[in-house]
Amino acid sequence: LLTPSGYGLVSIALTYPLLFSGIADLGLSTAITRYASAGMHRHALTALLLRVLSGVFFALIMYAMANYLALTLRRPYLGEAIQLLSIFVIANIAQTSVTAYLVGVGRYGDYIASDIARNASRVIITIALVLLGMGVYGAYWGFSIGYLIGAACAIYLMPSTNDRLKVDRDTIKELLNYSIPLYATTIVSIPLGQFYNILMANYVTNAEMGNYQVAGNLLTGVGLISGALSTALFSTLPTLLGEDYKLRDAVRRASALIALVIPSIALALALFAKQVVYIIYGEAYDLAPTYLMIMAMSNLLAPLSVLGMYINIIGETKVSMALTLVNMAAGLPITWLFLVKMGMLGAVVASVINGTIGSALTVAVVKARYGLSIDAVKTIRYMTPALASALITYLIMMPIHGIYLQLAIGLPIYMLSLAVLIAVIVSPGDLEYIAKTS
Repeated sequence: LLTPSGYGLVSIALTYPLLFSGIADLGLSTAITRYASAGMHRHALTALLLRVLSGVFFALIMYAMANYLALTLRRPYLGEAIQLLSIFVIANIAQTSVTAYLVGVGRYGDYIASDIARNASRVIITIALVLLGMGVYGAYWGFSIGYLIGAACAIYLMPSTNDRLKVDRDTIKELLNYSIPLYATTIVSIPLGQFYNILMANYVTNAEMGNYQVAGNLLTGVGLISGALSTALFSTLPTLLGEDYKLRDAVRRASALIALVIPSIALALALFAKQVVYIIYGEAYDLAPTYLMIMAMSNLLAPLSVLGMYINIIGETKVSMALTLVNMAAGLPITWLFLVKMGMLGAVVASVINGTIGSALTVAVVKARYGLSIDAVKTIRYMTPALASALITYLIMMPIHGIYLQLAIGLPIYMLSLAVLIAVIVSPGDLEYIAKTS
């Protein structure tokens, strides 16, 4: 409805609202889930309150600075849009704070219900307002109102607890000791993000941004599953604190199971990137398939993410901070070079390179410092069904012409090959574990 240029403008307008939402986090979203999962509800509720107050504070700052922020994006006409999206910042922080608590106490159904309420209302309201002639402002209002509805739903579903909220100095100190190292990376990313925004304003067109946003939308399939697995793991693994052997064993098993699930979806998106983009969004988004293919392939590193999760679960957030800062420092020249030389495609390629560097650093540090490593043989073996199925499907699809015919023939072949190979390679016990976890 908005065309690539208009859709790209929505993405650009959301640059600072998303940035200020990150600043307002204070590193407390992770703390809320961790402490709630461990049964320390007073700590979790205190973190929730601090995060919401922070969200209101930074939303007001963004509102006051909106016109200046629009100038830094080289699009002064976005000042009013940024002011409007301050509503989104408050609502986003409120909802994600409450849902982090819901996840921590195992209320996954309520967490999903609030997300469904948010996304359904956002889509319906946005489309209605755009069709009424509001254009990109319909999208801005859709984001803001949708997130307000999601926040209201999450607050309504929040369970009562016997632990009264009592904000005291010791609790705040403990929370900040845990969260500040995580937050420090956000603070460092502010000038870095601003630098990238300036580069994009000079070297990336609105149409390229629109294509990039479309590719990001289509990665939702991977995000849904990986988010479910990560949420379940991070809200259950803290219960093994104090039982180091069981925790390490659970981390290794989780890595292998992620290797089975996430690459299967990611490789399907990479295989059918062109077909999916053209069928859903149209051939005007001709750059999106390439972006989607590269971004999807980067998810092959997903099994290594459990090692970073392990660091935060055991409370070593300073180590997590150090790893992130080193990765940022290494990624700056890479992103700069690729973005200037290749535009948005360069930024996509650079993000994959930076992700690979970050994963390698995490693997090395976790092994050296904590003596923990994933089961590489099992992880690769569990990734084999997706890799083999993708190769088989690609070879069969090569001589076929027409995107609809390619999808109609290729998708069933991929699914059938995947099902057969998983049945042969993966143990029934692990498949049952996946079903329970997700």
